[in-house]
Amino acid sequence: MALENAYKQNIWKIWFSVITNDNSFTLGIIVIYMLSLNLTLSQVSLVLSAWMMAVALGSTPAGLFADKYGFKKALVLGNILIIIGLALFAFRNNFVPFLIGYALMGLGTSLRQGTNYALLYESLKEVGQEHTYKAVAGKLDFFVNIFLVVATISGGFLYTINIRLPFYAEIGTAILALLAILTIKQPPLYVNNLTILKQIKNSITEAVHTPSFSKSFLFSALIGSIALITIQYMQPLYKS
Repeated sequence: MALENAYKQNIWKIWFSVITNDNSFTLGIIVIYMLSLNLTLSQVSLVLSAWMMAVALGSTPAGLFADKYGFKKALVLGNILIIIGLALFAFRNNFVPFLIGYALMGLGTSLRQGTNYALLYESLKEVGQEHTYKAVAGKLDFFVNIFLVVATISGGFLYTINIRLPFYAEIGTAILALLAILTIKQPPLYVNNLTILKQIKNSITEAVHTPSFSKSFLFSALIGSIALITIQYMQPLYKS
C-alpha cells in the first residue's frame, strides 16, 4: 500500500515538474534582454541556435540515458542543467556565457522532454491506471499551456521592473520543480541488452513505419518551429 501511494504521489509531482517547465517567464523577453545588453542580432541568433541544436542533437541520447539510468535521474540532471543555464543568463551579461547557458538549457530540455510523460505512464501503470494515461496527459497539456500564457505575460511585467527578474522567477520555479522530482519514486527499470546504435535504428524504423506517428511528428515539429522562431525574432519589433 505504501508503494502504491508513492506512485500515486508521483502524479502530482510530475504535473508540477511539467507545468513549471523551462523558459516560461523568459520566453517573451529573452531576445530583447540580450539586445539590451548590447549583443548583436547575429550573436542573439547564435545563442538561440545553440538551444535548438542542443535539443535536436540531445534528444536521442537523453532518451537512452533515461531508459538506462532511470527517468528520475534524467529529470534531476535536466533540471540542474537548466538552473545552471538560467544562472548564466541572470548573473552574466555577455555573449559566451549566454551561448553556453542556452546550450545547457537545451540539453536540460532534451532530458526532460518525453521523460516526464514516460514517467507519468509508468507511474500510472504501477497502480493499474495506465488506461487513464491519455486523459491525464491531455489535462496536463491543457494546464501547461495555461501556465505558459500566464508566466510569459508575467515575465513581461517583471522585465519592466528589472530586466533580470524573469530569470530569477524562472530559477525559482526550476528549483521547486527539482525539489519535487527528488521525492519521486522511480518505477522499475526494464533493461534491454541492445546497443545504442541498435536502439537508435529501431526508434527510426518504428517512426518511419508508423504513418500516423510520423505525420503527427512532422506536423508538430513544423508548427512548433514556426511558433518558436516567430516569438523570438518578433521581440525586437515588440520593443520598438
